[in-house]
Amino acid sequence: MTLELNEPIDPKEKEALELLLGELNDAEQVKVLNLVRKLKIDPSDPLFIILIALEHHKYLLDLFPASIETMRAETIELERRLQNRLVSFESNFADVCNGSGRLIKNTLKDHQIEIKKYHKRVEDHDKIEKIFDRDIKIAKRNIQGMKISLTAGLTACGFMSGLLVCKLFFSGL
Repeated sequence: MTLELNEPIDPKEKEALELLLGELNDAEQVKVLNLVRKLKIDPSDPLFIILIALEHHKYLLDLFPASIETMRAETIELERRLQNRLVSFESNFADVCNGSGRLIKNTLKDHQIEIKKYHKRVEDHDKIEKIFDRDIKIAKRNIQGMKISLTAGLTACGFMSGLLVCKLFFSGL
């Protein structure tokens, strides 16, 4: 450490300076040491250490306003950025919720339409099944009636005349 002093630095002064003011630049250390020497305080006197510590605190306090202002500006900027992100997040969240709501609503609507179509097909199927059942009953009755008519015709006219009746009957179909 190079100091611009008229007197050489006492080893006790140097030790105290390095211990208490090691983070200060040389000019600040010289300033503190000159103050202590002006007051003619011996390096072994506890007041020496107290004055060095007080001067060091004064130096740090002189730095604080700039540091505080810098931190204040950074805090304001950070708060602004966080507020913008919050607004963006809220907007995106609202969009997602609205989109999800619309999707769910549309999906539900589509499912309701499909369920109605299914019920209509089931109703149509039931109607068709009833019609088939009715037609099968009618066809069974007609077949039964034809069997009876054919049997009666075969019995009444004899076998040959029955065959002729059958041939005429079936050729007309």
